[in-house]
Amino acid sequence: MGIAILGAVLQNRITANVSAGLETVKGLPEALKQTILDGLSAGGMQMSMPGGTEAAPGAAQQLMATLFKTWFTDAINTTFIVGVAFALGGAFCALLLRAQPQRALQKTASLDAQGESSPAVDGSAPVVTPDDT
Repeated sequence: MGIAILGAVLQNRITANVSAGLETVKGLPEALKQTILDGLSAGGMQMSMPGGTEAAPGAAQQLMATLFKTWFTDAINTTFIVGVAFALGGAFCALLLRAQPQRALQKTASLDAQGESSPAVDGSAPVVTPDDT
């Protein structure tokens, strides 16, 4: 499930970056912008230039390639940050869960040292050993 979440974050960020970025590109035909956005919305991410850019001059193709790489890199950075945040949250939760049994063992050990009977693991009743009777 974690990979699906990261994939959704990546797809969302790429679509947002490209949508915002295409508005800043001057001279790009509206039909080409719409073709690019339709391809992204349908989940058709490819690691290449979108169709229709072959007819553009070489400098325009170079600019578009650079822009798409930048938009993709920004989306990957955001995805990694989300992944790290989830990993840190999971590690914190694991530390909290691990600390609970240790506290119960420490309490049991201190009760045993005082000569009292230890509470049951679930806390319902004391554990009675043969020496206690």
